[in-house]
Amino acid sequence: MEDLVRVTIDDQVFEVPRGSLLIEVALQNGIYIPHLCHHPDLPPLGECGLCLIEVQGLDKPVEACTFEVQEEVNVKTDSPLLRELRRENLKKILRGHPPDCTSCPKYMRCELQSLKQYLGVGDLPMEGVKALPLDETNPLFVLDPSRCVLCKRCIRACKDLRGIGILEVKEKDGWSFVGTRSGKPLGEEGCMFCGSCVEVCPTGAFRDKEGLLKGKGKRAALLPCATTCPLEIDIPSFLRAVKKGEGLLARSLLERRTPMPLTLTYVCQAPCEEVCRRGLVNAPMAIRELKRFVLEELSPFGLRRGKPTSEGTGKIAVIGSGPAGLVAAYYLRQMGHQVTVFEAMPEPGGMLRYGIPRYRLPEEVLQKELQELLACGVVLKTSSPIEDLDPLLGEYNAVIVAIGAQKGVSPFQDMGSRSGIYTGVDFMKMVNQGLVPEIGKRVAVIGGGAVALDCARSAIRLGASEVWVICLERKDQMPAGRREIEEAEGEGVRFIDSAHVTELKEGPRGKSLRYGRVKAFELDRKGGLNVELEEGVFGELSLDTVIYAVGQRPSVPEGFGLKLTRDATLWVDPFTLMTSRRGVFAAGDVLTGTRTVAEAMASGRRAADAVDRFLGGQGLEDEPPKEVEVRIEPLAGFYKLERLKGKARSAKEAACEAMRCLQCDLRLRIRPPRFWADFAQGGLK
Repeated sequence: MEDLVRVTIDDQVFEVPRGSLLIEVALQNGIYIPHLCHHPDLPPLGECGLCLIEVQGLDKPVEACTFEVQEEVNVKTDSPLLRELRRENLKKILRGHPPDCTSCPKYMRCELQSLKQYLGVGDLPMEGVKALPLDETNPLFVLDPSRCVLCKRCIRACKDLRGIGILEVKEKDGWSFVGTRSGKPLGEEGCMFCGSCVEVCPTGAFRDKEGLLKGKGKRAALLPCATTCPLEIDIPSFLRAVKKGEGLLARSLLERRTPMPLTLTYVCQAPCEEVCRRGLVNAPMAIRELKRFVLEELSPFGLRRGKPTSEGTGKIAVIGSGPAGLVAAYYLRQMGHQVTVFEAMPEPGGMLRYGIPRYRLPEEVLQKELQELLACGVVLKTSSPIEDLDPLLGEYNAVIVAIGAQKGVSPFQDMGSRSGIYTGVDFMKMVNQGLVPEIGKRVAVIGGGAVALDCARSAIRLGASEVWVICLERKDQMPAGRREIEEAEGEGVRFIDSAHVTELKEGPRGKSLRYGRVKAFELDRKGGLNVELEEGVFGELSLDTVIYAVGQRPSVPEGFGLKLTRDATLWVDPFTLMTSRRGVFAAGDVLTGTRTVAEAMASGRRAADAVDRFLGGQGLEDEPPKEVEVRIEPLAGFYKLERLKGKARSAKEAACEAMRCLQCDLRLRIRPPRFWADFAQGGLK
């Protein structure tokens, strides 16, 4: 039985565990006590003198942040004496502090500013202002010692919370402030870039660099890897598992979000790496390579995906066996429903099989994960195109349309009658079926996305000696992934960026393509392209084959009777994901337009959740976040650690790469400060 003690605070009576800190008892019960050095996640200090209270039986006020409730006590948090003592102590803290709050990036979010308002302390007579230099050498945050109030939160966070301990109180020109032990920049001193000092700092002494948080939510700014990932994979926890050699845990963190994690490591554009905060230090984490190493080497055997132990009442049809349809089918089956997938082509996989070349997604990888997914009891019917939903709605409780966007876009209506001119989607479908005709030696691919690069690299493999990719964007702004662009260049693909095709002539000896240099371009509200070209800057190519990889659109059968948007995608209710027909849902590119494989899988998850709720279920339930070790092991030269080159060849190499992670999520686990305005009692009376 818990040992409880009776405590009275401002005539309110509470029973609390023996040993509780008085300040936490008060704050947790809606009674505000001003404080600066106290933080709920840090060891008590009792130095600022703002949390003074009067305890019956004691002859002088004591600090609430260090007072442990060991026996029944009666406490007052407000009196003329306490107000005066708090004001005097705050004046001491403000000595030397810059008076212009409005110039501080933490203006209106500063605990010191809030305390000045609460205690009624205005600007003090100028006795000199700390003129200490900024340390902006850290790529993620700024150390501004002139704004330090010596609360020592940062010191305790660095030492006691994270186990690093590189900060201490320093003296210069008669002023005290917090700095590194040796006076070196933070990175050289051993900073692990966790940001805990920034999170607990009540002023702007430690703060994020301007621009890193601007225009973003806090989680999106501080944990961009997980929030940018369409599947919201817990990447920091995954990397911690890799670092510890816990392969099964690392695998489970991936399989928790998709039943096809290995496939994803071959085709994902790794947006998590593009935004990784470690990239601001030197180079982003090799997340995709570590995922593949875990799935193929560290823990090659996945979790058993048997049939669910309980059967649901739903009977669901999924049209399309691409990434969205397969993922939706898997999760619905895991929730106990009977699921049948209808696929128009002879083999399952959708664009995974017919749109992505085998050099990028090996057949054995795709086949392995398809077999594992279907083993859970999903029924697959191939060579079964669906043109009318009525028969399905008569037999099934719900239908998910996941037919993708398999109609290529081109400037020609009569593509079928033109020799040597293809859309990207048709070209890749022929490549993957072994049906590609002679393409000649000189090939141009128009477009800047992943499909364009797949076409270009496939053309190289089919014998073309010269292949150009012509795109509107600058090369550093192309939709295709940076790594895919580098690999294409390494294979001999040439890029003509910031270019727009103005003319294509066909003749008996080949094709002549003319292009202009793009000055600016934009899409109008109707999706039309407006291009402004530089005057007099043109280029011309003689070609054997031209491939238009400038986009794809869904081709929804009229027999479905579903409402479309102006982009030819399916209209759905944004909250239920239901289409214009009751019981019919949508997932993947047919809903969103052409997106990545990861986005299609995420759409499939959402559709499965929506269908289960429609049928009376609770939807997909995420596992509650697990407790993690908040201490970080110090690592000499951490800021200089180089990124893994190529593939990880051993568990040790993988662990060394995982050690580079900044563990940005730990900062989000720190509880926020409590401002007096958050409490019902308001300010002083």
